Amino acid sequence: MKFCDQALKLDPDNVSAWFNQRITLKRLKQYAEVLRSFDQVVKLNPQHPRGWLNRGNVLFRMNKFSEAVTSYDRVIALQPRNESAWFNRGVALANLNRYQEAIAAFNETLQINPNNEQTKENRMILLERMGRLPKGKPV
Repeated sequence: MKFCDQALKLDPDNVSAWFNQRITLKRLKQYAEVLRSFDQVVKLNPQHPRGWLNRGNVLFRMNKFSEAVTSYDRVIALQPRNESAWFNRGVALANLNRYQEAIAAFNETLQINPNNEQTKENRMILLERMGRLPKGKPV
């Protein structure tokens, strides 16, 4: 952590140092600080899909699901076939009880990777919750 701080003192626009600082803070579960680091990453490089993806993941861990969706949307705008962004978007939307949108995100995930079993399972659970699938029937 000390090395990241020193690197940032020398070069506050160093995207790599901000990114590495985030990894250390995440391990320490200091999510507010992690978020600050990712905010800086995407401020310095708004075209950084991993920065947006990880920013969304931190927001998700902080139960800020709407903000997480916004970050995942930024990833998708940059990389429309980013499987993780679509999947994570679906999970965040499900946590907001926006099931129809979550299912649409899971459908996009399955277009990218038809073998994603976790996505199939999450999609089935939501369809059951919405009463659109008899319980126990595979999709």
